[in-house]
Amino acid sequence: MDPEILSLLQCPISGGPLRLATPGELQVINERIRQTALRRMDGGVVEGELTECLLCESARLCYPIRDGLPVLLADEAFDLSQLQGADIAG
Repeated sequence: MDPEILSLLQCPISGGPLRLATPGELQVINERIRQTALRRMDGGVVEGELTECLLCESARLCYPIRDGLPVLLADEAFDLSQLQGADIAG
């Protein structure tokens, strides 16, 4: 993702800054997706591994990037607390 565009984006829930997940964070997230262990804010299961995603550390949320476009919809986000034990977003 273009760093200039990333600097303009904010979490739609908290208004906090967003950052790209590191490769290690993405690996943990995708492992949990494969286990069908992650739920979106709307209660649905997160499906389909991610090649990129954005993290909001202040709200502890993850937003997927699909086809190069950030999906900044509250219902599509998932709470990072579901990744307990993983070193993600603080």
